[in-house]
Amino acid sequence: MGNKTSTPNVKQVKVIAVITGDTITVVDETDKVQPAAYPVKLSRIQAAQISSKNINEQTIAHAAQYALGTMVLQQTVMLRYTLRHGLTEAEIITDAGVNVNDWMLQNRYAYDPSIEDEPEDWIEYHTAKQPGLYII
Repeated sequence: MGNKTSTPNVKQVKVIAVITGDTITVVDETDKVQPAAYPVKLSRIQAAQISSKNINEQTIAHAAQYALGTMVLQQTVMLRYTLRHGLTEAEIITDAGVNVNDWMLQNRYAYDPSIEDEPEDWIEYHTAKQPGLYII
């Protein structure tokens, strides 16, 4: 048997809500009769949790939610998505060609759980300087 690679589906949708720093609600406007709204989890990333009891994590969670909203809320975006356990997980691409998932990682609003552990201190993690990244 050969290697099977999963080709993601591609769809253009409108973002109608930002739930957290890694989850949005979209509507597929191609269905003119009854457009369906559904949640989409940004793939490869895990943002700080709004419901955390840790105030530092809550602070960055709200900042991540706001940052994500400024990029995609009420915008038409491209989803490169897969269905996983009945949920939609996707790379989000803006009209300007920005990969939102990568942007959230680069700006340290989220981490990639496949290559790093959850930050112990989200404020420290978010504000840590990286080569080429300057937080003002």
